[in-house]
Amino acid sequence: MAAAMRAVGLALALVTCTRVQAYSSSFAQPLAARHHHAVAPPREAWTPTSGVTQLRTRRQGLQQMSLTRALIRAVGQQQRQGSVQLRSSPQDTSTPPTDTGKALYFTETTMRSLAKAVVWRVTAAVITLISGLVFSKNLKTAASIVGSDFVTKSGFMFLGERVWNKVNWGKGAKTDGAKRSLAKALLWRVFAAGNTLICGAFLAGDLSVALKIAGSDTVFKTFLFYINERMWARVEWGKEYEIEFVI
Repeated sequence: MAAAMRAVGLALALVTCTRVQAYSSSFAQPLAARHHHAVAPPREAWTPTSGVTQLRTRRQGLQQMSLTRALIRAVGQQQRQGSVQLRSSPQDTSTPPTDTGKALYFTETTMRSLAKAVVWRVTAAVITLISGLVFSKNLKTAASIVGSDFVTKSGFMFLGERVWNKVNWGKGAKTDGAKRSLAKALLWRVFAAGNTLICGAFLAGDLSVALKIAGSDTVFKTFLFYINERMWARVEWGKEYEIEFVI
C-alpha cells in the first residue's frame, strides 16, 4: 500500500514538473521575440543624397500638416456660421456644376460686372437722349445730359455690381432670382433719377425739363433694367460657382 502511494506521488510530481517546464518555455519565447524586436536595426550611413531625401520628406510632411490645419480651421468657421461650404478644387468653377458637385451659389467676375455696366449705360444713354430731345427740344442739351450721365453713372454702376456680388440674398444655385433683379432695379433707379435730375437742371437750365426727363427715365428704365438683369441671369459667361465638396 505504501509502495503504491509513493508511485502515485512520483507520477504526480512528474506531471507537475512537465507542465511547469512547458509553461516556462511558452513564456520565454515571447520575451525572446520582444527582445529581438526591441533591438534597433543598424542605421544606414549618411550621404548627401539621403540627407536631401530626408529634408524633402520632412518638408512635404510639414506642408501637408499646414494644409490640414487650414482646412480644419475653414470647416470650423463655416460650421460656426451654420453651414459647411467647401470648394472642390478638381471641379471647374467656370461651368455649371455636374453630378460630381452641387452648387451652393455663384459669384461674378470683374469682367462680367464691367460688361454689364457698359451694356446698360449704352442702353440707358439712348433712352435719355430720346427723352432729353423730346422735352428740351435741343439736341445739344440732350447730348450734354447723356454725356454727363454716362460719365457719372458708369463708375457707380460698376461699383454697384461689385457690391451686389458680395450679397447672396436672392441668389439661386445657378442664377439670380426675380426678387433680386427687381430690388437691384429699384435701388439703382433711386440713385439714377436723382443724378439725372441734378445734371438736367444744371445743363438745361430749367427744373421742369429736368423733372420730365428724370420722370420718363424712371418709368421706362426701371422696367428695362429689370429685363436687362433677367437676360444677364441666363448668361453663363463670367460666373464662378461655389461648389460643395463631394467625397
